[in-house]
Amino acid sequence: MMRRVQQKFQHATNGKVILATVGIYAQNQGGKTAAHAHGIAMHIATEEPHVLQAHGFYIDEEWQSMNLHIVVNFETPNREAVHQKVLTNREKRFPAY
Repeated sequence: MMRRVQQKFQHATNGKVILATVGIYAQNQGGKTAAHAHGIAMHIATEEPHVLQAHGFYIDEEWQSMNLHIVVNFETPNREAVHQKVLTNREKRFPAY
């Protein structure tokens, strides 16, 4: 599927733009719990000033797992500390996940 997206985009731009990668994420924000958790998780991630973007949220209530991708500014002195801070804040708010 990713290859088809890349090829369609390249064709639509007459070869002027070539996508090196295409990411496809599963997301679930439709249920009441998922929508609520999504909003909180996004807020936790984006309140950190070094986080440029958060995306790819997925929560699995049965397995009690939660995923959220964050993009941390490359110029941040300690990117791992930013990741750990976001993770710790998320764990405080969602201790079961």
